[in-house]
Amino acid sequence: AIKHEGSASLRIQAQGEMVVPLLVLDSIDLENATLIYEAVLKSEDLEGGAYLEMWCMFDGLGEYFSRGVDSTISGNMDWITVSTPFFLKQGQNPSSVRLNLVITGPGTVWIDAIRLLKAELPE
Repeated sequence: AIKHEGSASLRIQAQGEMVVPLLVLDSIDLENATLIYEAVLKSEDLEGGAYLEMWCMFDGLGEYFSRGVDSTISGNMDWITVSTPFFLKQGQNPSSVRLNLVITGPGTVWIDAIRLLKAELPE
C-alpha cells in the first residue's frame, strides 16, 4: 500500500546489515557517458542507513563500483530521490551492470521508481 509512484514499491525489513540485489542488466552498449542509478527511498526506524550501490563489470578488467554514501537515508524519512553516478570514459563499455540497495542496520526501507539514466560526462 505504500508507494511513491506506480502500483507498488519494494519493502525491505532489515534485521541488520544486508545487500539487496535488485537488477542485473547485460549487454549495455554505453561508453563516454555518465551512467546514473536513481531511485526513491523511504525509511522507518532505520538504525543504520541505506544507500544505492552500482557495480559495473568489464570483460577482462574486473568489477568496479559506485556507492551513493553521500545520499544515505536513516531514521524516519519520507520519500527522497537519491542517485549514484558511474563515469565511463571512451572505450569503457560495461559487459553488465548490477544495481543493489545497501542497508547498514535494522529497520524498514522502501524503494520505488528505480531508473538507470544516461548523461554526458562532466567537463
